[in-house]
Amino acid sequence: QFVVQKKIVIDIPVSSDRCISKAMAIAVTICGVTSVNVDKGKGHLIVIGEGVDSFELMRCIKKRFRCANIVSVEDVKPPNDEEEKKKEAEAKKKKEEEAKKKKEEEAKKKKEAEEKEKEKRKVLQIML
Repeated sequence: QFVVQKKIVIDIPVSSDRCISKAMAIAVTICGVTSVNVDKGKGHLIVIGEGVDSFELMRCIKKRFRCANIVSVEDVKPPNDEEEKKKEAEAKKKKEEEAKKKKEEEAKKKKEAEEKEKEKRKVLQIML
């Protein structure tokens, strides 16, 4: 039986780091929570977990933050295997292209160095 992870976004007043740590500490105590993040810019507490009871979470948070509100509750989609394989293939292809470019640049530099060496030899032969 597969349990879907939920992402719960809660709007809380984040006036200080102490408030943030309190909110995170409260969220972590709830059963099923796997991850807690804070978006300071928006003032959101982001809780991710399996089978998290959003009502229980809000009850505990409202004890400390009376004006807390739920912004959204949504399911977190598990990563798709095909998408991961595609990304890995693209990354591998990109690395191969970079390696190829590096080899071409090295070959070009080596060729330029050889040409300079030939010019030096010609100049020395002309001088003699």
